[in-house]
Amino acid sequence: MTQFTYEATREDFLRLNRLLYWRQLRLLIAFAVASLLLFAAYPFLAVRSRGIMESYSSVWSILILPGLVGFLIFVLERAARKRWQDAVEIRASREYTIDDAGIHVKSATFNGFLAWEHLNDWKEAGGLLYLRTAQNQYYFFPLALVPDPAGLRALVAAKVKRGTMKGVGAPRG
Repeated sequence: MTQFTYEATREDFLRLNRLLYWRQLRLLIAFAVASLLLFAAYPFLAVRSRGIMESYSSVWSILILPGLVGFLIFVLERAARKRWQDAVEIRASREYTIDDAGIHVKSATFNGFLAWEHLNDWKEAGGLLYLRTAQNQYYFFPLALVPDPAGLRALVAAKVKRGTMKGVGAPRG
């Protein structure tokens, strides 16, 4: 059994949100980067010999996707910051008890229990452990707070299957 208390910090909350939106936008980001590279290389790929500015004037529309992706990232980051400011329950101190049955969480405003079978995925990245449910709700906390991080990693690995967060970062162990 592992017990610890964690009060989420703004940086940890924003790190979780960045992990999520970078993962959700990864295909768009790849196409946006390809569009930027194509735009930068276009004058050198053009068949007709024209000036650089004349070559660019015909392909400005390639920059729409990178602009859209940049705008989406800006909006998502701003929304996460606003959510942190507005939602007091996100900042509440929580007492975690993790054992073979599941995860017990106590706070000033709620008490909860989550059985292991309701967790779909887990990932360790940036010193935090992320646990994801089927409803895309996340439990996250720094492993530095855990008295026995190796024991917790082993317990989580034994109880939770690995899912779609594979590309986020490699677990340490």
